[in-house]
Amino acid sequence: MQDKSLLEVSPQDLLGLILSKRQKDASQLPKDEQKRDEELTRAYELYNTSKETLAELVDTSSGQEVDPLEKSQAENIVKENETHRKRVMARLQRVRRQLKETRDAVEYWSAMDDTTLSNLLGDAERVNDGGLSTFAIKKTAQNG
Repeated sequence: MQDKSLLEVSPQDLLGLILSKRQKDASQLPKDEQKRDEELTRAYELYNTSKETLAELVDTSSGQEVDPLEKSQAENIVKENETHRKRVMARLQRVRRQLKETRDAVEYWSAMDDTTLSNLLGDAERVNDGGLSTFAIKKTAQNG
C-alpha cells in the first residue's frame, strides 16, 4: 500500500523531487565510472603480469622439472587475478548501465507535463483504492 500523503503532493513538487534525485545521481555516476575504469586497467595489468610470470616460469624450465608448488602458486595467482578482473568488469558494466538508466530517466521526467503527472497520480490513487494497475489493465485487455 502507498502512503496517502503521496497522493496529496502536487505534480510539480513530485516532478521537482524526482528530477533533483535523478540529476544528483547523473552527476555522481560519471565519477564512479571513471574510478571503475581505472580499477579495471589496474586489474588487467595484474592479470597480464601474473600470466607472464607463469609463462616465464614454464619457459625457463624447459628441459628441467618445474617445482610443482611454485607452478601451482603461479597458476592460483593467475586465477585470482582473472576472477578479480571479471568482478571489476562487472562493477564497471553495472555503473555504466545505471548511468544510462539515470540519463534516460532524467530525459523522461524532464519531458513530463502537468497532465501526465496528474494522470500518474490518478493511476496511483486507483491502485491504492484496490483497482488494477495500468500494466494489469493492459494485460487483461490483451488476454481478453
